Amino acid sequence: MQQHYRQRRLDWHRRSRHRRRRRLLRQQAEQEATRARAAAAHAGGRCLDLAGGANANAPLQLWDCHGRENQRFRLDNGQLKSGSLDVAGADPRRGARVIAYTCHNGRNQQWEWANGQLRSKLNKRCLDAEGGNSRNGTRLLLWDCHGGANQQFIWRA
Repeated sequence: MQQHYRQRRLDWHRRSRHRRRRRLLRQQAEQEATRARAAAAHAGGRCLDLAGGANANAPLQLWDCHGRENQRFRLDNGQLKSGSLDVAGADPRRGARVIAYTCHNGRNQQWEWANGQLRSKLNKRCLDAEGGNSRNGTRLLLWDCHGGANQQFIWRA
């Protein structure tokens, strides 16, 4: 009887340790997912930047990386957040502007990250540095995905 009791107690401690470990791993994953990161454009090494700060309707552009709030983004359940990046007016056409806007979970605020590209769930078009430029102030807009350097981005801490 005493052996059985010892075994049950040992099993309980193992399960308890396992639950604590799983909970810790889950908390670390949640913290990592919500930690803001800067997204840098591959071409020219410039960062995504909300012009004039992270205010509503601020257009998205490329700018030298400085790491301030208007260059801090996170991908959270399909939304690229610093506020939320929004396809202005839910415009499905090529050349649609991308701006900061209040989060409302609309399709025009949903993004997919794959193969170094940010693709809008609104129209499956990619975030694109206008005209293939990488100069400061280059507007970012939506364009047909072609995999060019002006559509390639990397996450940077």
